[in-house]
Amino acid sequence: MAMYLLYESSSGYGLFEAHGLDEIGQNTEAVRSSVSDLSRFGRVVQLTAFHPFESALDALNQVNAVSEGVMTDELRSFLELNLPKVKEGKKPKFSLGTSEPKLGSHILEATKIPCQSNEFVLELLRGVRLHFDRFIKDLKPGDLEKSQLGLAHSYSRAKVKFNVNRVDNMVIQAIFLLDTLDKDINSFAMRVREWYSWHFPELVKIVNDNYLYARVSKMIDDKSKLTEDHIPMLTEVLGDEDKAKEVVEAGKASMGQDLSPLDLINVQTFAQKVMDLADYRKKLYDYLVSKMSDIAPNLAALIGEMVAARLISHAGSLTNLAKCPSSTLQILGAEKALFRVLVSLLLERMAMYLLYESSSGYGLFEAHGLDEIGQNTEAVRSSVSDLSRFGRVVQLTAFHPFESALDALNQVNAVSEGVMTDELRSFLELNLPKVKEGKKPKFSLGTSEPKLGSHILEATKIPCQSNEFVLELLRGVRLHFDRFIKDLKPGDLEKSQLGLAHSYSRAKVKFNVNRVDNMVIQAIFLLDTLDKDINSFAMRVREWYSWHFPELVKIVNDNYLYARVSKMIDDKSKLTEDHIPMLTEVLGDEDKAKEVVEAGKASMGQDLSPLDLINVQTFAQKVMDLADYRKKLYDYLVSKMSDIAPNLAALIGDMVGARLISHAGSLTNLAKCPSSTLQILGAEKALFRALKTRGNTPKYGLIFHSSFIGRASAKNKGRIARYLANKCSIASRIDCFADGATTAFGEKLREQVEERLDFYDKGVAPRKNVDVMKEVIENLQNKDEENKETVDASAKKSKKKKAKGEEEEEVEKSEKKKKRKMETEEENEKSEKKKKKKSKSAGGDEETDDGQSKKKSKKKKKSKSEDDDE
Repeated sequence: MAMYLLYESSSGYGLFEAHGLDEIGQNTEAVRSSVSDLSRFGRVVQLTAFHPFESALDALNQVNAVSEGVMTDELRSFLELNLPKVKEGKKPKFSLGTSEPKLGSHILEATKIPCQSNEFVLELLRGVRLHFDRFIKDLKPGDLEKSQLGLAHSYSRAKVKFNVNRVDNMVIQAIFLLDTLDKDINSFAMRVREWYSWHFPELVKIVNDNYLYARVSKMIDDKSKLTEDHIPMLTEVLGDEDKAKEVVEAGKASMGQDLSPLDLINVQTFAQKVMDLADYRKKLYDYLVSKMSDIAPNLAALIGEMVAARLISHAGSLTNLAKCPSSTLQILGAEKALFRVLVSLLLERMAMYLLYESSSGYGLFEAHGLDEIGQNTEAVRSSVSDLSRFGRVVQLTAFHPFESALDALNQVNAVSEGVMTDELRSFLELNLPKVKEGKKPKFSLGTSEPKLGSHILEATKIPCQSNEFVLELLRGVRLHFDRFIKDLKPGDLEKSQLGLAHSYSRAKVKFNVNRVDNMVIQAIFLLDTLDKDINSFAMRVREWYSWHFPELVKIVNDNYLYARVSKMIDDKSKLTEDHIPMLTEVLGDEDKAKEVVEAGKASMGQDLSPLDLINVQTFAQKVMDLADYRKKLYDYLVSKMSDIAPNLAALIGDMVGARLISHAGSLTNLAKCPSSTLQILGAEKALFRALKTRGNTPKYGLIFHSSFIGRASAKNKGRIARYLANKCSIASRIDCFADGATTAFGEKLREQVEERLDFYDKGVAPRKNVDVMKEVIENLQNKDEENKETVDASAKKSKKKKAKGEEEEEVEKSEKKKKRKMETEEENEKSEKKKKKKSKSAGGDEETDDGQSKKKSKKKKKSKSEDDDE
């Protein structure tokens, strides 16, 4: 079918025809990345007709009608005049794309023209809005901006009551932001739990509160450094000394794996962000309470600030809520549940069974009388904690215990991979109701794993479902599982869970800290979440601050810069020429800075109270902090990809490589994928839709984000995608199973893809893969040999140095020995000379001694003779 696009501009209605959509892509992502290029977009979307508004008042009336989903007589005549005529009794061979679904439904009712409003159409209309001044040739430069500014002012004057304290839009923004923050804080806190549990898994069982878990994980950091000295600080955070001691004891006996310092730093930074968001959420709640006391004090006093704010937000304004009858207000917010109940009254109610895979065995539960706990997910979520209510609805049908720890591990591995084992099949066929051949079963089986459910359906024809409602019921089963199984002793379930968790993690995780691809999966998931949240929050800043300074949106297009500028300006009434240098520093353009100051002086926005301005500025600062953290997280992802999958990153880029690993589940799973599977990884919905409708299957999935496919021509996109998937498969296998990390293979594979692009464009024959791989291997071997030679040369040098040193030492020793010999010889000669001198002196002494002895003997003889005489 041909497609026409209706664009409501500030200067008139425009009708565009879209044809040849293969030029910019068939899906939303492809169009989103293509509409900025006018040369491509202009060949696809062309102007059919343009109807200018007669005056500013006419423009205001037309825009009011469009915003309320009403087709005016002027718009009807414009469409009937320019769209193809449809013969009576025949279906039209075209459709009309509109930005407002209500307007499309009104056009369909009044003129029978089929209308559509989806993401694809909105992206095409975004391209029209981007290049609208190029399509309308009669417009002078600046006319479109003037008309947009004038219409915005008149529309805001007509819609807004200029009472600063009674603007219920602030309440709507605040309650929307509170709900978004609640979801994000919960999601981020669960991500902190999952991330830090690799390092300290036992902490999850001890600390249940998400905010406290983030604070404790930030405080502990590395579990190996946890000592008794941390007990006072942990007691202060947890408010319980016994829990603090339990954390310290668990840290000493923890079975978690060690994380690198870089991983720990990222976990701690992320935990700090969660704490900051939680603190900001408390401040925003206080702001909401103060605004509700101004806007709807009686409603807030009656039903509470949060519930009252949600009612105002759901109704659209306090005025709309006041117009609602009590019967409508009673079920406000439960529209889906209302229609679901109406549908369920028409359809036959089916019995529901729940399959729960515990650590000790398979459990089969029957759910009946769901009116007891509620028909929707929110009602079940708030009811499952009460066993007295939940036990009347969900009852145990059968339980099959695992035979051993090895059997439990095998069963859990099969469940995680979405495979039904023979043991599980026999258990289900034995305990579920029998289904007669040729008849549809009157029951369904709820499972936690969609893949497992699809496998059960294929093998046994048992209809399975896995949605939020089923998951909440299974959460209740998990919460009260030990009460359902009477034969379990106290502590048995916890022991089996701990043992199975350890064995499962040992079987799945390779204990190389730098090669854990789970960190890449967590990081890319968090990057995607941050991108969505930053975009959503930035748009909320634009919408919130535009009540005060609407002209700034047209001047500053970038979300991050808008947040910085709004934080800097604060109150537009205080904007002077002195702010130009600061604005120039932020915007990088002095002309834009001057334009901001001039727009601030002539702005038609309403004044905000100081409290409102403080909250807007605080929120803008949070957006800036998240954007800065996103940059740091991206740098972390790049560093991890260089460790885990260097070749894949060198070939296709860090972001695309990380998305492929995340989608496959791990680098090992990605390496196991054939190139045909890798080519459409991420486009599974489009593939099954094409198979179901017998249409064209998708040519690419996640690898579309690679620059190679964008550079290829339209006819060669499929061919280059197939070739690129082949090279990605080779790179992932090299990264997964190679012993050393190198980017040589990835760089050469990238060169091959470049050569293939040249071959498609210019006909230059590329090299063969065998030759390229041989060249890489030879280069690596040569490098290894050079490294060995350098090592050997350095070893030889060291040996030579050692040998020279030894020779010198030997020479020194020999010289010392010679010197010692010379000294000993000289000493001997001297001693001999002394001896000779002594011997000579000794001879003279003997003679004197003989003379003296003779004299003595003579004296003795004389003395003897004298005695004899006496």
